[in-house]
Amino acid sequence: MPPERSELVWAFVGNVIVAIGAGTLTVAAFVPSLPVVPDNFAVRITITGAGFIVFFWGYYISQAGTHRDPGAPLTNVFLPGPNGNDVTNEASVGVFELVRGGFVLAGALSLGASVRLFAVVIESWDPGTGVLAGCLAAFGYIFAHIGINWRVL
Repeated sequence: MPPERSELVWAFVGNVIVAIGAGTLTVAAFVPSLPVVPDNFAVRITITGAGFIVFFWGYYISQAGTHRDPGAPLTNVFLPGPNGNDVTNEASVGVFELVRGGFVLAGALSLGASVRLFAVVIESWDPGTGVLAGCLAAFGYIFAHIGINWRVL
């Protein structure tokens, strides 16, 4: 059975946002010198982490849009609510959402640091930096996955 047209549209929209995030994080991590971005490790990690946040959001939109209830408000696709995807039930943010957001932020920054360190390792080989980059990538994936799905895997 072929996918419905609306599923393809949501997949396309989400993947365009994923591509913007992936492009941002790749350029921030790998381009040796950027005219707009100072060559500061913390700034690069922040921009790379922000690219991952955009990447995660695009992935979420493609999933939530594809599987959304056609009768539900469109805002449910773009802003997850405390009760699943229904943002109309409750407008406040509780501790649970803040904890999940903290996991996503920690994951994005850890992934940002790992990608930047991978770029440094490519530029000048250092096994210790490579191991640190790999560990940060693993922890970043785990933290982000917990924040997004409330599961380790």
